[in-house]
Amino acid sequence: MGQSNGATQSSQTLTSAAPSQNQRQAQGADAEDDAPVFTLSSVSATSPVRKKVHITIHERTLRFVNPTSSAREASVPLSSLSRAFLVPTRGKTKPHWTVILMLADEPEKGAPSSIQQVIFGLDATCATPLIYTEKKAQMRVEKGKESITAIRDFLKHLPSHVTLHEPSTAHFRSACPPGLSTSGGQRSANERAAVEAYLGAKVGTLWFFDEGMLWGESKPCEFWPVHGLASKDGLRVVSPTGRTCSVILRRVAPPSEKKGGGDGESDEEEEEGPETEFTMIDGREQEPIQTWIRARAHRFGRAPGEVTSPVKGKGKGGDAANPKAPGGSLAVPQTAANGPAWDDSDSEDEDFNASDDGDDGDDSDADSDDSGSGGEDDDNDAGRDEDDDSDDEVEELDPRHHPLLRAGAVPRLSRAAVDAVVDMMGGGGASPARAGVEAEVVADSEDEEDELMDE
Repeated sequence: MGQSNGATQSSQTLTSAAPSQNQRQAQGADAEDDAPVFTLSSVSATSPVRKKVHITIHERTLRFVNPTSSAREASVPLSSLSRAFLVPTRGKTKPHWTVILMLADEPEKGAPSSIQQVIFGLDATCATPLIYTEKKAQMRVEKGKESITAIRDFLKHLPSHVTLHEPSTAHFRSACPPGLSTSGGQRSANERAAVEAYLGAKVGTLWFFDEGMLWGESKPCEFWPVHGLASKDGLRVVSPTGRTCSVILRRVAPPSEKKGGGDGESDEEEEEGPETEFTMIDGREQEPIQTWIRARAHRFGRAPGEVTSPVKGKGKGGDAANPKAPGGSLAVPQTAANGPAWDDSDSEDEDFNASDDGDDGDDSDADSDDSGSGGEDDDNDAGRDEDDDSDDEVEELDPRHHPLLRAGAVPRLSRAAVDAVVDMMGGGGASPARAGVEAEVVADSEDEEDELMDE
């Protein structure tokens, strides 16, 4: 019985050891086909794993390895990466860098956010020595030195199809600067190329690049390229109160989601796409955002090769073939058929010319007016005579029936009112002014009584 138990335990040990041996063999085969190129050691990652790892760029994959056990935590094919972002981290007490590698501009619905982007960060000034390896050569950034050199070397080893984006205040400058560092470190001025916003109940950072906008540092990340925004109302700023504002982004619908299956329907129908609203943005950011929009509105909904130069329009939308159309974005080249691309003429000029052409008929019209003026004058004289006759027929009104002469029409002044007026005019007492006012009041009252008696 004891021997059988021992045999069972040994077989279980071999079984559990077999997968580890197979795994090591598989890793050895991968090492031959996918050799390491560049490694950043002991980096704090947020996605696809949330821990400190070694991040290694291999020939075909990007791997995350546990520093202690050397176990592979995650792996991402390099061919799936599309964009890379290097942004200063906002809201940190110390200067900090964040690297974001995205697989797609728009997150896949229903997929876990941890597999849709790679996010990791490093202090701008190394608190401990930073070790990184290129091929087999190991390099070191000493404590207190800037880490940006190692980060740029890492990004330089990504495939050429991965587009690198970095913010700049030359493209956008926030009206609300971020808080200053409490550690005394020097912060990047490019932190002002973003605004703080809410996506639903989640607070994050909305970055403005020349090529588009990034909702970064908060999973899942999302990027709106300028050419992927709808040409009509692709980006709007709404502010009901002025204290805060909202930014509403609308993408161009993919071909599979366009109405009519993309068979040449109207542009308005083709551009209907999903909308995203960012709220609780400081109201002072409206002007910088509007400036950013005005500088790039001519590129909305157009592939980079279709845009030549911005053309100012008078309205929304427009015709790309007509530089004077509202919102038009393409200038018409000068040709023998259409003449120069510019035109100083205006629609008002045509109206002016039309009025000039009609000057010849003005004399005849004036003559006809003069010929008919005599009859009109006769009519006016006749009308005035009739008015005079009607005025003579009107009887004069009897003064006794005048509304202001009727009894009770004018209120009678009381003795107190008379005394008050006299006091204001010359003071109290038996003054001539007082006697005169009283006599006038008594006379008026007697006349009124006589009129009442006569009636």
